[in-house]
Amino acid sequence: MLNIMLGFLPWILYFIFLGYNLHILAISAALAVTVLLSFDELKKGFILTWGTLLFFLLLFGITFFTSFDWLTLHADLIASYALASIAGFSLLINKPFTLQYARKQVPKEFWKSEIFIRINQWITGVWTTSFLINAFIDSLQFYTAFNPWFYQTISYLPIVCAVWFTQTFPDWYKEKKSRQLIEQSELAQKNNPFLQQNFAPITQELERCNLSITGVLPKDLLGIYVRNGPNPLFPPFSYTYPFDGDGMLHALYFKEGQVTYKNRFVDTAQLQVERRLGKAIYGGVELPFIRDQKLLKPTDPSLPIKIGRFIHVIRHANHYLALHEATSAYEIDAQLNTIGEWNPTNAAEAIALNAHTRRDPQTGELFTIAYGIQSLITYHVFDKEGKLIKHGIINVQHNYMVHDFVITHHYVVIFLCPVIVDFMAQMKGKHFATWEPQLSTRIAVLSRAHLDKEIIWINSEAFFCFHFANAYEQKQKIIIDYIRYPDFMMADLKPAFLYRTTLNLLQKTAYHQQLDDRNVEFPRINDHYTGNQHRYIYTPVYLPSAATSSDIYHALIKYDLNTNSSIVHDFGQDVEISEAVYVPANQSKQEDDGYLMLFTYHKTTKKSLFVILDAQNFASSPLAIIKLPQRVPHGLHGSWLPGSW
Repeated sequence: MLNIMLGFLPWILYFIFLGYNLHILAISAALAVTVLLSFDELKKGFILTWGTLLFFLLLFGITFFTSFDWLTLHADLIASYALASIAGFSLLINKPFTLQYARKQVPKEFWKSEIFIRINQWITGVWTTSFLINAFIDSLQFYTAFNPWFYQTISYLPIVCAVWFTQTFPDWYKEKKSRQLIEQSELAQKNNPFLQQNFAPITQELERCNLSITGVLPKDLLGIYVRNGPNPLFPPFSYTYPFDGDGMLHALYFKEGQVTYKNRFVDTAQLQVERRLGKAIYGGVELPFIRDQKLLKPTDPSLPIKIGRFIHVIRHANHYLALHEATSAYEIDAQLNTIGEWNPTNAAEAIALNAHTRRDPQTGELFTIAYGIQSLITYHVFDKEGKLIKHGIINVQHNYMVHDFVITHHYVVIFLCPVIVDFMAQMKGKHFATWEPQLSTRIAVLSRAHLDKEIIWINSEAFFCFHFANAYEQKQKIIIDYIRYPDFMMADLKPAFLYRTTLNLLQKTAYHQQLDDRNVEFPRINDHYTGNQHRYIYTPVYLPSAATSSDIYHALIKYDLNTNSSIVHDFGQDVEISEAVYVPANQSKQEDDGYLMLFTYHKTTKKSLFVILDAQNFASSPLAIIKLPQRVPHGLHGSWLPGSW
C-alpha cells in the first residue's frame, strides 16, 4: 500500500501547491519528485510513473498557451481524467499499474500466479473507477450551485474507498480463492489412487515383540531395518504421491534371533499443529495453501506445503535422521521417537539437505546436497564424528530438481536434469515440476578436495534421473550407473531403465549406454562399495502380465555387471513390493555375501510381510518371512542400521 501511495506523491504535491494558486511551482514540484524519487521506477518502466512524468511535462508546456486561471479552475477535473486514463491504459494492455508496486513486496515466485495477477487487476480497476468518479464529481461543480467545499469533501470518498479496497481485498480474495481450490481438491482426493489399497495410510502406532518367523532367521543379524514413507495422519485436501504427506517410520529390530516391530509418525511441527486442530491444515506441492489460517497461532509453522520428512531415514555419527527434500532433517532416536529439527551447527536456520546422502565407506564422511527455489545447490560434508567440515553453494541457472547424486574417491557428481521446480505453479495451471528439454541435461563434476574451486561441466541430451546406484573412477573417466527416464511428465511418467554413463573428464563428454530394457527403479548396492567399483545392483521391476493391469513392482532383479546377466526373484502377481535394502553378512568377504530385506504386500489377504532373501541364492525361496502385526503401506527408502541400539 505504501508503495502505491508513493506513486501518487507527485499528484498530492501538485494539489497542495495548486491550493495556493502556485501553478508553475505545483507542476515543477511534481516533476522534480517524479524524477528524483522515482528514477528507479522510470528505469523499470513503471506505468504510473511514466504517465505522471508525461502528464506534467505536457501540462508544463500547455501553461505557455493558455491562462493559469483556466488551468487552476479545471485542475481537479484534468488530473482525475489523467489518472483514470493512466490506470485504464495499464488494464487495457494487461499490465495493471499496481502489479509493479506489489512486486516490491511479494516474492518473485508468486509474480506469475493467477491469483496475484487477478488481485491487481481488481485493485487497478477500483482505482480507475475512483478516478472516474472524482472526474464526474469535479464536472458537477460547473453545473450546480453547491459550496465548492462540499465537492472537495465528497471527492475524498472514492479515494478512501480505493485505499480501503487495496488494503483488504488481497487477503479476502486469497482466502476465497484458496477455499474454492481446497474444496475442489478435497473432493478429488476421494478418487486418488495413492490413498487407496496399499497406498492407503494407517494411523495406528504399534510395538510388537517376538514376531512369528517362517524359515530360518540368519544368526548374524543384529541391527535395525527402518523404512520411511508418506502417510498422512488426517485425510489430506491435497495429496501428490510421493511428494506429500506425513512421515511414518516402520522398523524391525533384530537381536538374538528375535524380531520386534514398531512404527511411529515423524512428529514434525506441522503435524503437531494438525493434531491440535484435528484435521489437515497444510496443503501440498500442487496446492500450497493453509486451510483455516485464522486457527494458527503466531508460533505455528506458516509454510503452506506439508514437509513431512517421509522420504528416507539414515544414521550418521549416532544421529538418526528422517529426511525430506531441500529442507532440514528431523532427528529421531533409535526407538523412533521424534527429537526435533536437526541443527548440527546450532545456526539460526537449520541446514537443508536432500533425501539422498552419500557416505564414503573409507573415510566415514557424509556428503549432502540440497536444491531450492533460488537457482542454487548447496553442499555440506560432515566427518565421521558428525562435524561439519565443508560447505558451499553452486550457482545454477534454474531451480533444478536434484533428488540424488553420487561420489567417487575424488569427485562429487551432480546431474542437473531439466526438471524445473516452481511451488507456485498450481496458480499458473501447471505442475510444480515441469519438464523443459530445451535446457538439456548438465552434469557437474566437483573435486572432493576443492569443492569450492572450478567445476567441470559436461553437457548432454535431455533426460531425467531420480536415483543413482553408484559411481566409480577408471583413470580419467567416471562410470555412473543409475535409473534413467526419457523425460519427466508428471501426468504420464514413462518407464525407466538401468543406464550407465561414462564421463570423460579430459574431453568433457558423456557416453550413455542402456543396460536393460525392463522397467526398474530404486536401485541399491552393497553400501560398502559406495564410490568403488561395484558388480551387483538390486532393483524392483515391473514384469507386465496379461493377467493383470497393475504396474506396481512384484519382482526383484539382481544385475551382475561383470557378466552382463541378471537373475529375477518373482514374488508373483498377487504381491506388491518396493525398495529392497542390501544387508551384508557379518564378516562378509564377497560383494553379494549378504541379504536383501523388504516389505511385501499381498493383495488377496490384504496383509504385509517382511522378507529376507539370500543375495547369493537370489532366485531361491526366502530365508525368512516375518509376520507383521499390521499392514505396512508402500513407502520410499530405508536403511539397515547395524549393531546394538
